[in-house]
Amino acid sequence: MLKISELAQTKIKEALDNYKKPVVGIKAVAQVRSPFQISYGLAFVDDNNVNKSDKILEIGEIKIYIENDQTEYFDGVTLDFEDGLAGSGFKFINLPRVPKKYQGTIAEKVVKVIDEEINPGIASHGGYVSLVDVKGNDIKNTFLLSEN
Repeated sequence: MLKISELAQTKIKEALDNYKKPVVGIKAVAQVRSPFQISYGLAFVDDNNVNKSDKILEIGEIKIYIENDQTEYFDGVTLDFEDGLAGSGFKFINLPRVPKKYQGTIAEKVVKVIDEEINPGIASHGGYVSLVDVKGNDIKNTFLLSEN
């Protein structure tokens, strides 16, 4: 399940205490584009935005809500807070590159090659490759994103 660093806990508590509207906690969200492309986010929630089926993590006075069908995407993930010269904010770390059900399969091997061999070479050009889907033993799609 989602872990939260001590610094992130402190910053969440500060944010909740300083938010102008009444809220009950924070919702951690996983936006799943494919099993290999997941974006993580946070949002303040009030009573109207909480589902009865949400998983609730209680850390002291802090409540973190996760939709029940998204809990698997937070296994091993840590919410941290970065404070640096380039800015500060919450950051999800230890993100799983390969979901548990794909570990040991051709998908995991493809992700490893992409991460170790392909992406380092094209990163200097502002792009990267990400696995989108695998059907059986066939790689159906790869996706190239570039800021150029």
